[in-house]
Amino acid sequence: MTDRDLMVLAKKLKALLSSHGLSLSELARRSGLSKGYVSQLTTGKASNPSVDAVGRIAAAFGVKTGELLGDDVPAGPAPDTLPDGLRAFAATAEQAGTPLPSQDLQMLQGISYRGRHPTTEEEWRFLYDTIRLVLR
Repeated sequence: MTDRDLMVLAKKLKALLSSHGLSLSELARRSGLSKGYVSQLTTGKASNPSVDAVGRIAAAFGVKTGELLGDDVPAGPAPDTLPDGLRAFAATAEQAGTPLPSQDLQMLQGISYRGRHPTTEEEWRFLYDTIRLVLR
């Protein structure tokens, strides 16, 4: 891995940790890696992470390995297909530096209850935060 690849990985890991509300300790526990090694990965200081280590971290987040490495990133839903409130929520998260993973946007877009779904940015945020809290 080049230095640039390590920094792409570190940036993606930080964003995923933030968007999933996980600590380094929890990611280490879920991936079966040491907290120190996970810390090195999130700062770009791990010299040559193995495919196994990157795969374990990807599995802990429920994403493809390529997504962590900047390859094969799923396109996700087109912004113009998102409901207005969800689009506003995603834009706010992006501006805050914690973009929503495309798989989370797809999941949210597919949620309805008795034929209804949230309409405002606040309702989408509440739903997302609740799901993240319950499914940690």
